[in-house]
Amino acid sequence: MAIDETALQRLLDKEAIREASLKYTRGIDRHDDDILRQVYHPDARDDHGEYIGSAEGLIHTPKRSTAKIGGCIIISLPT
Repeated sequence: MAIDETALQRLLDKEAIREASLKYTRGIDRHDDDILRQVYHPDARDDHGEYIGSAEGLIHTPKRSTAKIGGCIIISLPT
């Protein structure tokens, strides 16, 4: 059976997006600015409703206890 290069690339792209999303949520959850920086391109712009600007500016905004990703609310509880 021949490998469909287009389908393979689509799967690789989806996995890269999934990994970036997981890395973003980990950075938010752990309040880890270094992890968040790995998710964004250096010249990235972000629009989170209340914040519109550079990714670096978003990283420096006060962290909240919740983050909304893909329609789901992830709640960070104190440990």
